[in-house]
Amino acid sequence: MPADPLHPRAPGPRLVAVALVVSLCGLAAAIPSAADPQTLPQAENQLERIRRQYEAEQSKLAGIRQRLNEAATRLAEAEFALEDTRTKLDETRAAIGAARERFAELQQRLWDRARLAYMGGPGGSIEFLLGSATLSDLSDRVQFLDSVSQRDADLAAEVASEQAQLRFLRNDLEQLQAKQAGQVTQARERKATIAGRFAEQDAVLTKMHKLEAQAEALVKRFKQAVNPIGGGGGVVGGPGPFHACPVPGGGVSNSFGAPRAGHLHQGDDIFAGYGDPIVAPFAGSVTRSSSTDGGLQAYVHGSQGWVFNAHLSRYHAGGHVHAGEVIGYVGTSGNAQGTSAHDHFEWHPNVLPDPSQWPASPYGYSVIGDAVNPYPLLVQVC
Repeated sequence: MPADPLHPRAPGPRLVAVALVVSLCGLAAAIPSAADPQTLPQAENQLERIRRQYEAEQSKLAGIRQRLNEAATRLAEAEFALEDTRTKLDETRAAIGAARERFAELQQRLWDRARLAYMGGPGGSIEFLLGSATLSDLSDRVQFLDSVSQRDADLAAEVASEQAQLRFLRNDLEQLQAKQAGQVTQARERKATIAGRFAEQDAVLTKMHKLEAQAEALVKRFKQAVNPIGGGGGVVGGPGPFHACPVPGGGVSNSFGAPRAGHLHQGDDIFAGYGDPIVAPFAGSVTRSSSTDGGLQAYVHGSQGWVFNAHLSRYHAGGHVHAGEVIGYVGTSGNAQGTSAHDHFEWHPNVLPDPSQWPASPYGYSVIGDAVNPYPLLVQVC
């Protein structure tokens, strides 16, 4: 499995955005039934301190998630621009190749004409004219020589024009190569920014899980059975229609409607580490397909519509799945090879919203065909 400089895999499953399943205040209420009255105030104070620290980390995490999604959007923009430049480079190189062939053909024809003229010598034209038997024949021969001379002049002009076109295309190629170099640097910098945001997120989530463990340990000291405080596999139970983040912990780009080669981007790219899990955002049935552009693809059909995931590195669960169940893994298959690992995610509801009432992406689109901008729903669960 290739390494991804954007987001190196950490041992074990990736930590994701955490919500309290059982509040810390609820844990405090669970203590009195078994607590020593002399130690109860101390335990409550400790729980209150943990709660305040946890809420502070939650607030910090929300800010990091917002900056991560913004960085993901900027990275998607950079990679779209780089792809467009690569396409133009390919087109320009093909045009240069065709122009070289035309120039070589025209130049050869011009050389052939020059050789014929040289072999005929300066007297050839005079002898040709003197050989006329009548004035009418002479007139025809003069017109013929003028026509030959004009064709030679036109041929020379074509050679010069094709040579100028070649210089123009080579200049375009140099400019595109310089532009590509700048875009590669920009994309690399934006990847580094996302990697930094992932590191910040992991540090905060690690601290939050430590606080959860401290709270659980405190309650256990009073032998009070409680449910775990948080989850390491993703929040399941969003407001809907998505009940889980398709790529837990990933950076969601607001890239719906971005111009691509020959079409518009009908989803959002969720950047993550190569091989990170992709989960079902709601309960439904999983189907699979593959294509040149999308590579390995997975669909989840639910009660309110269906979602589409592309560029997977491999599949996982199929058939009926629950929200949050792993269906595949992030990759770069299809036309995503050479880009940062991501899940191309699309949302196709059964009932399309009024485009004027649905939030548009920075590209000005809220609905394209039967695809709807998923960003407003993704940020509720990611």
